Amino acid sequence: MPSSAGLTALGESTRLVSANQPAVFEILPPPGMSLRTSDCVATVLSPSKSKVNARITNEAANGAMRIEFTPKEVGTHIIEASIGGTKLVGGPLIAKVYDSSLIQVTDVNSGIVGQACQFRVDASAAGEGQLEISINEGEVPNHVQVVGGGRCLVSFTPEQAKPHMIDIKFNGETVDGCPFICSVADTSRVTLNLSNLELIPVNHPATFLI
Repeated sequence: MPSSAGLTALGESTRLVSANQPAVFEILPPPGMSLRTSDCVATVLSPSKSKVNARITNEAANGAMRIEFTPKEVGTHIIEASIGGTKLVGGPLIAKVYDSSLIQVTDVNSGIVGQACQFRVDASAAGEGQLEISINEGEVPNHVQVVGGGRCLVSFTPEQAKPHMIDIKFNGETVDGCPFICSVADTSRVTLNLSNLELIPVNHPATFLI
């Protein structure tokens, strides 16, 4: 942020932050202002409007004050900060908290060479972020259809009869359970001989060959 007579935030004032991990913001006072942690006030409000405990230190090597807290709740957290009554330029800091462990992957079934496979990804409870989906380390193209509400349908067409590894990341974090494995078979190599079933006597075993 550009410097001015007030406090400024170092780095982006709005950030994506992982739940249950320490979030750190640094604020820089105007030139000539002496820093004491007792002069710094920081209030962190969760999406449910409850206060989140914040730790304030002046341990930063650049002379900035550090505000550190650990969010538990997914959603937008608002950080109001001031030093000696001087507030941040541009308004409060914003932490958009996400939780990749809340993503659900379903309907990963076996597939057949040359036929489309589909599975579902539900990120509706995980917060704001970007999904990255790769099949066999990107070797197999996939198509993502957004169905709304943070949910999507993913499809791909396997060309080889081998296990296909599905890797999913959310904001760069690997989703729990990865890699998901889709077993793929080639039915073109399967032959079926039903010649023994043309005329079948009752009360006798019937056999055929696969």
